[in-house]
Amino acid sequence: DRAQQLLQDGLAIAQQQEYATEIGAILFSLGQTHRAQQEHEVALELYQRALSYVTDLNFRTRIELAQLQSLVALEQWDAAQVLLPQVREHLSTQPKSRDTIYAHIALAQQLIAVDPMDWSSSIQLLTNAVETARILEDSRSEAYALGYLGRVYEQTAQWPMAQSMTYQGLLLAQQIKANDIAYQWQWQLGRILNARGRREGAIEAYGAAVNYLNQLRGHLSATGSEEQFRFQEKVEPIYRELVGLLLTPDQDGAVSQEHLLQARDVMESFQIAELDNFFQEACLDTTYLQIDHVDPHAAIIYPILLSDRLEVILSLPDQPLRHFSSAIAQTELTQFVNEFRNNLVIRSRIDFLPQSQQLYDWLIRPMAPQLDSRDIDTLVFVLDGPLRQLPMAALHDGSHYLIHHYQVSTAPGLTLVASEPIPPQSIHALVAGLSQSRHGFSPLSYVGMELDTIHNAIPGSLLFDEAFTSEALEKKVKTESFPLIHIASHGQFSSRPEQTFILAWDKHLNIQDLQRIFRIRYQRDQKALDLLVLSACETAAGDPRAPLGLAGMAVRAGARSTLATLWSVNDGVTAQFMAKFYQNLSANMTKAEALRQSQLWLLQHQRHNHPLYWAPYVLIGSWD
Repeated sequence: DRAQQLLQDGLAIAQQQEYATEIGAILFSLGQTHRAQQEHEVALELYQRALSYVTDLNFRTRIELAQLQSLVALEQWDAAQVLLPQVREHLSTQPKSRDTIYAHIALAQQLIAVDPMDWSSSIQLLTNAVETARILEDSRSEAYALGYLGRVYEQTAQWPMAQSMTYQGLLLAQQIKANDIAYQWQWQLGRILNARGRREGAIEAYGAAVNYLNQLRGHLSATGSEEQFRFQEKVEPIYRELVGLLLTPDQDGAVSQEHLLQARDVMESFQIAELDNFFQEACLDTTYLQIDHVDPHAAIIYPILLSDRLEVILSLPDQPLRHFSSAIAQTELTQFVNEFRNNLVIRSRIDFLPQSQQLYDWLIRPMAPQLDSRDIDTLVFVLDGPLRQLPMAALHDGSHYLIHHYQVSTAPGLTLVASEPIPPQSIHALVAGLSQSRHGFSPLSYVGMELDTIHNAIPGSLLFDEAFTSEALEKKVKTESFPLIHIASHGQFSSRPEQTFILAWDKHLNIQDLQRIFRIRYQRDQKALDLLVLSACETAAGDPRAPLGLAGMAVRAGARSTLATLWSVNDGVTAQFMAKFYQNLSANMTKAEALRQSQLWLLQHQRHNHPLYWAPYVLIGSWD
């Protein structure tokens, strides 16, 4: 990524000038970036190279400690055992400082990982770190050291001491308003209380941790794969573990409405934090509606992946929340989703049907009686984790696909952009796309036909091939007010913002480019884009978090609704599908019904009845 490239550039200059100290420092920094991305073998090689240039003992000790951390991560215990005494000896000679305190904390963590039975040595290191912090009157370091002292006691199931040390670290963090420390010790306190059987106290501690995270939102935003991993390791589990506690039945086997509502709100906070972790800028300043107050015939379905089970919360109009639970571990469900997705995107595969039916049994069958009794015609899914890779329309009840019975839509969270839908007679569109091969991408031969069909049916403007440049798109959006924008061009959604883009004639339009363009429109009209259609994009292969890019694109565009594809579809089929979709829209159908009827139209053709062709089209946001 960008940081690594800058370091490599700096390394080349330092090597050219033969600056040994600078070479060592840059090699160490490169090692740190690779270690943060869990590329420990590469990191170890860089650390070893750095040591050959570094003579300062304090700096060498930092490098050796980083080596130890990577060895522990790789479970290379023999090598770690050899290095441990050397690191301890070198650390003992260093002057008292904040860096030394943090080094002792890190060493204590590695020590208990290498030899769990020697927890007393870790305790001694951390106790010394606390004493040093007090001598230096460094409250921040003291709060860290106390909390990590509590963690060692937690790891060794010494619960009273674990709770006492954690609480002391928490109080100190609160006194100095160090929320980035306080949330960690609230989380730790929650784990300890839960282990001691004090569930309500644990819920309170976890809730406080989430509140701190909400206050920190933006400061924890991702700036690359390093921070994304930190989010998955240090932030995401807090939300999921709290939801797990909230959805654990009481002694009478029930989950209270209060806990159900709180669990749903916690997942909403998590999904906002997840998008903030993906982007660094706030959403457009739009007005939002609560998703479950929009449509009396829509059911909102919230699947939630927990470590040991799948929970599903159902929200029906004017009804209390319900929830259903299936005993499938998160790792097992993730593997299932990946296999199901692979079967959906290969025409020759026919073994997707049992998987489609199994997922229906987990997500829909338990609530089918409630759906039938409430005159529900639309299912809106607020999907979680790997489930975002799947088209819910392809779920199968053993006789029919879900779209035979319901309109299907998805939402990135509990709110929708507040704006009235555009009447069919008022629709005019900006239609853009590429048919020719550009920037290494294959041609899309039928895009011209797709755009002509839409442009002839709906008044507006057309940007085709060399006319579809970034500048031309921005100019059109600046000078004209289009409620509908349709882009037919290669594009990719990825869990990395820099790898999420749409292809224009002159360049990759990244997500920042598109956000800037759409923000111009919103600031001028103070009205949300009614519909954004991205008809030739796909989620990045092998990237289970890639749908974040799609959700992020939809949110950052500020559109009421976004229609996109989860995987690439033959552009001839897409051209037919889109013609049908706009024909249905013009017939005064809702977006969700227009999508459903277009999918059913494809499904009835034997050549296109495999989900590969009709299932990848997903509607995000408002379904009206």
